[in-house]
Amino acid sequence: MAEFQGIDTVIKNLNKKIKEIEGASQKGLTRAALKVRRRAQKKAPIDTGNLKASAYTISGSGKAAAGGSPSFKDDDALTMQEQHDSTLSEALGRAMKEEGPYAEVGFSAVYAWAVHENPRAGQTGGVSPSGRPYKSYAEKGEYKFLEKAFVESEKEILDIIQKEARRGLNK
Repeated sequence: MAEFQGIDTVIKNLNKKIKEIEGASQKGLTRAALKVRRRAQKKAPIDTGNLKASAYTISGSGKAAAGGSPSFKDDDALTMQEQHDSTLSEALGRAMKEEGPYAEVGFSAVYAWAVHENPRAGQTGGVSPSGRPYKSYAEKGEYKFLEKAFVESEKEILDIIQKEARRGLNK
């Protein structure tokens, strides 16, 4: 796996806060994870749409949470689907090993983390640093799209989980 610059710290700190919520439920964690995924997809650089389509959310119940099967495009569609299926299988395996509420948000595209860590992602205007035109490039989006989605969603994540925890405790 790639070195995640910054996101590991963001998730570690968020997990500490989540563990402090009495009665945190799978439902709350899954709802919060889906919110992060949607926000990350909106921020992801888009060329063909395959990166955005490769987003996934896994819940602690060992199921892919919402979103259905992605629709990949172009010559890479079959490879992208195979990579997505493999990534989901690995993520489901991790989820099944966890005790208690668990959710995972990620992108299955093999190039997702390279784009995530590239400060020029979505900002090149189709031109390389040396001035050569790119064959393919994202016209919008930003780097650190997943990390930023977690950071910007932190209050909402905690609010959703607390709200669901209160519902569970009041039953």
